[in-house]
Amino acid sequence: MEAYNIRVENAKNDFMHMDGTLWENIERLWKMGYSLRVISEITGITRSKLQRHLSESNAGREDDVRTQNRDNRVLQTKKLLANGCSNAEIAKILCLNVRTIESYIKQLNNRKE
Repeated sequence: MEAYNIRVENAKNDFMHMDGTLWENIERLWKMGYSLRVISEITGITRSKLQRHLSESNAGREDDVRTQNRDNRVLQTKKLLANGCSNAEIAKILCLNVRTIESYIKQLNNRKE
């Protein structure tokens, strides 16, 4: 547990020296390698809300398996959309919830901007 407490203290120090908005600083911490658990500890924001924001803002890390898997599913969604599939059809094909597919489409639209 001592290592965790040290990571939290290091994250607090890094966070205090950042000058962006809350979410920009959270993204910086994430890209620096801090875990959602550590970021949640210092910001008071739930891990699920942090993960959702990081996913929607495409702030993934290359070493994060969840990010890699999500990116693959987003690309699959893009291909199926291009083939004319509906959200419900894509959800059924990928064995995911329709709301998840809607989130992926939102991510794809954000990338175009």
